[in-house]
Amino acid sequence: MRLHGTTRRLAPLFAAEFLSNFIFWYAVEKFFMRSIGFNDATIGLMVAAYSAIILICEVPSGILADRWSRKGVLILGYVALLISAVVCGLSNSETVFLIGTIFWGIFYALYSGTNEAIVYDTLLEEEGSGKRYELYFGRLELVASLGLIISSIAGGLLSQATDLRTTFFWSVPPIILGIIALLFLREPSLHRAEEAVDVRAHIIATFRAVLRRGALLPIVISLILVTITTELFFEMDQLWLIALAAPAALYGIINAIVLGSIGFGGVAAAWRKKGLLVAISTALIIISSVCLIFTRNLAVIVAAFFCLATALSALSVVYSKRLHDTLPSKLRAGATSTVSTTGRGLIIPIVLLFGAISNGASVFHAAYIVLALAVLILVFVVITMRRPHIAG
Repeated sequence: MRLHGTTRRLAPLFAAEFLSNFIFWYAVEKFFMRSIGFNDATIGLMVAAYSAIILICEVPSGILADRWSRKGVLILGYVALLISAVVCGLSNSETVFLIGTIFWGIFYALYSGTNEAIVYDTLLEEEGSGKRYELYFGRLELVASLGLIISSIAGGLLSQATDLRTTFFWSVPPIILGIIALLFLREPSLHRAEEAVDVRAHIIATFRAVLRRGALLPIVISLILVTITTELFFEMDQLWLIALAAPAALYGIINAIVLGSIGFGGVAAAWRKKGLLVAISTALIIISSVCLIFTRNLAVIVAAFFCLATALSALSVVYSKRLHDTLPSKLRAGATSTVSTTGRGLIIPIVLLFGAISNGASVFHAAYIVLALAVLILVFVVITMRRPHIAG
């Protein structure tokens, strides 16, 4: 069967996305961390540490992607992910594990925003517009979640058959295959076709594109809030399982359900009734946040996990398209990274507070922070839905 031009161009990216998310240790990471001495507070410290690395590296990496090669930046990111897997797998102490997570932070900084820019500019080159961005980026999210689902189930089984540490080393081969897949990607060149400016002017233009007032500002704030909530949830979700004494054998399955919601939300984002989609997603975020505070039933908690992650994923795709629609190609990756970095800077004190409350009281008390973020998302969703491009 002959592939559509855009699909053919993006096929290596889709393969790399699947492989870079085929990571066995994600399913049991917090369980492993507990086994080498972490508690809820130091888990929060770990998240804050790599968040600080992302904060430092993300905007420069986005600007590098705009000025040099987005494919090259992704490959460097995958190399950092590979190093993270090896270092974390070898760790027997909190300090060594923290070093491994620093490399993961470098990976995320290089990865963040780059895929989005590649997809959007490929659509511009192949189809003349970014109208189908939500469709294609939603498919990319689906591919990523398939990798996460399969590797989560396999990671849980692998940890039971061998040990928790093995999951890190088995994650290395897929990462290497992901790097090979990227070598076959023909990245778009629109960002190079535009007139080059010096680095200082590029940085100023990037920040102006994100921080300017008007219709874009509520979109940017909404994206930042969604980013904060998403990162906080995905880093701390296993603490609910630990608090409820969930059997270790269920970690992989539950992680697969949670991470599978990323793809489900990505596909849902292509729904044409954007106003209704945004409204439903926001309602699910509020309801799920309440469940995480008051529910002590594992099945209900897992259902809340799925609904929360699905809704956040859908909102992220919808609002990222609105951001890309307003950006020139030469600033696309850098501006997206700037938004993500702003959220990352804000998450550092939030995750430290979450870890401290969870360690001192319980994860259910700490969940009030998730609810507070959900309410803020609601406020800015209401603002953006008044605008025709969202409510349509």
